[in-house]
Amino acid sequence: MHGSKSKNSLSTVTIILTLALAACSNDDGSPSKPAAASGSTATNGSKTGGPSTGSATSPALLSITGAPNRQVVANQPYWFRPVANNTMGATPRFGISNPPHWSRFNAATGEVTGTPESADVGVYRGITVTVTAGTQMRAMSFDVEVVQVGTNSIMISWLAPTENEDGTPLTNLAGYRIRYGQQTGAYTSVVNVTNPGLASYVINGLAAGTYYLVLSAVNTNGGESANSNEASLNLG
Repeated sequence: MHGSKSKNSLSTVTIILTLALAACSNDDGSPSKPAAASGSTATNGSKTGGPSTGSATSPALLSITGAPNRQVVANQPYWFRPVANNTMGATPRFGISNPPHWSRFNAATGEVTGTPESADVGVYRGITVTVTAGTQMRAMSFDVEVVQVGTNSIMISWLAPTENEDGTPLTNLAGYRIRYGQQTGAYTSVVNVTNPGLASYVINGLAAGTYYLVLSAVNTNGGESANSNEASLNLG
C-alpha cells in the first residue's frame, strides 16, 4: 500500500513524513496490508486538533459511534459529534452525563463543544453521551484532557491515511506511535496514540533542548509501519 504523501505546514517547521506499514497476517493467516500514515510536522506552542477514541456499538437496530478528541489545548475550541445509525424511522434523542463544566451540549445532534481556559487544565473523565430511539438506548464514554502548551511543549501533527497500499479503503487503522529523544536516532520515550481519528498530539513537560521525533502507524492486526523520517525541534 502506498501512503498518501501530503504536506502539513505549521509555523516554520514543515517535514514530509512518509510511512509504509509492512504486510502482516489476519487471524486466518491471509496477508493483510495495513495503512500508511502521511505528512507529519512538529512545532512548539501550537494548538492540537483532531482527535480520540470512544465508541459503543450493538448488533441491534441502534448504535452510537465516533472518535472524540481526548486532548484539547487550553483556549482552543473542542468539538465532537457522535453518529447514530438509522433506527427505522425513530428519531434519535441524545443525552449526556458528566460533561466538562466548560462544554456545551446539543441534545438534537449530540455535539459536545466548548473552549476550555487555562484554569481548566486537567483530565475530565467519564463523559458519557447517550442516544435513545424508541425503547432502545446506547451510550459511549470517553475522557478529555485539557493541556497547556508552553515553551516546554511540542505538538506533532499529521494527516491521517485513508487508503491501504493496494489502493483499497483503509478500515483497520488502530492508531499511531510517537517516539522521541534528545539524540538523533535514539528515541527514549514512546507515546501510544490509540485513537485512529486523532491527527495531532501535544507532548508537555519537556526540558529545554533539541528533540528528535518519528511517527509510526499501527493497525488492528498488530502491524506497525517503519518509523517516518525524523523531525527535530529545539526548545529554548
